[in-house]
Amino acid sequence: MNRRTLIFPLSGNKIDALPVHCVPNAAHRNEGEAEMSDKEKSTDPGLTALEREKMTKTPGEVEPQKPISKAERERRKAFRQVDAKKAMTEHEIAQEAFSKNRERLKAERLKREAATPPAAKSKPKGK
Repeated sequence: MNRRTLIFPLSGNKIDALPVHCVPNAAHRNEGEAEMSDKEKSTDPGLTALEREKMTKTPGEVEPQKPISKAERERRKAFRQVDAKKAMTEHEIAQEAFSKNRERLKAERLKREAATPPAAKSKPKGK
């Protein structure tokens, strides 16, 4: 079987990993074999269910934001302005290209229509 070693950059932990198609799921479970309980799923055998529950956040529970320094605000503002100017320039270039292409196609269509005589309209036959 083709195994890979994954290294987590922050912690430096290494684990052997199987390719996704080799990882067992509910369809691969043997008959009579139960699903793992929450306690068995824990990656740290020393944690109790209560301790694991304390570590998880409930929806809506958020850590307060850290205050941003004045220098950081100024830096972000400068980058936003540069990004906005770049985006507007790219948008203007795209609009100009679109406009030129539309005018070119319109000129081609008018030229084609002028070259071919208009088709005579046929009257619907009455009963």
